[in-house]
Amino acid sequence: MSGFGGFLMPNMNRFVVVLSIGMMGTSAVAQTGGGISATLRGLRSTARQLGQIGRPASSAGASPASSQAVDGETDPGDPFASDGTKGRDQTEALGEFRDQARASAPSGVSDRQPSKNRPGSFEVAGVRLGMSPHDVEGVARSHKARFYDPSFVTSYQSDVAARSARARGAAEPRQRRAIAFTRMRLDQGSVAEVGFAQTPQGPRVNRIDYRMSWTGYTRQSLSAALTGRYGVPRDAALNPLHVRWISPGDSASNPQQPALVVMEDGERIIFRIEEGTAAARARDAVLRHHVEADAAKGHPSSF
Repeated sequence: MSGFGGFLMPNMNRFVVVLSIGMMGTSAVAQTGGGISATLRGLRSTARQLGQIGRPASSAGASPASSQAVDGETDPGDPFASDGTKGRDQTEALGEFRDQARASAPSGVSDRQPSKNRPGSFEVAGVRLGMSPHDVEGVARSHKARFYDPSFVTSYQSDVAARSARARGAAEPRQRRAIAFTRMRLDQGSVAEVGFAQTPQGPRVNRIDYRMSWTGYTRQSLSAALTGRYGVPRDAALNPLHVRWISPGDSASNPQQPALVVMEDGERIIFRIEEGTAAARARDAVLRHHVEADAAKGHPSSF
């Protein structure tokens, strides 16, 4: 089964069955003994699997807590487990990311239904904009994926405290870090890169890049699958592949709201979804407000 079908297929029987035939190839047709009935049973089973794969753990009937090992045993499905190839620093960074994910709360994003032609609700490799580290851990577990190369920035609360201290001429407090980026290795060599913005509620996903192979797809079949999943794109080209969805009412030349672009890079297909500049401006405004409020406890802030 291709990585594309695993996370991108819509939970719509008609569409899943049609594309499942293409992915199953001659194997489904070559079934013997049960004839057409057996083939249909196989397609229904495939459809059920595609309806679950790529969904966050809360949707697939699993959760980070339910997958954890007990009595000190090593959890074979731990997405934070280091493969040992990048040394002690990588292991420690993954441990720091794990602690933050376990301490964070669900964002509630996973409970919302995706909506066609609204990129802010789209799901790429099971990940959505606005997810917390807790949510992303659940996605990784449902995919049996592994995190690697996590990186960190100053946490939101530490950033506010440091800016406020500078504005008052006071000593800056000790800073704490928060996850800003991680890669997630999925099946068949596909990789998701997840970026986090710092918010008062903690890190929240603001960018997703997903890279997968062309295996099992032509330009035409991929275009049809994308339209079935995400709706009719704003603009599309097949050779080279470049398909884009923007939020309703947004500017095509300078999108301010979430947008999804699917394009090709050699033998890879790239899915890129970003939150848009409006969200970044809103965060900056909230940050300034919190810094000024904190600084006002001593002297007016010049920030």
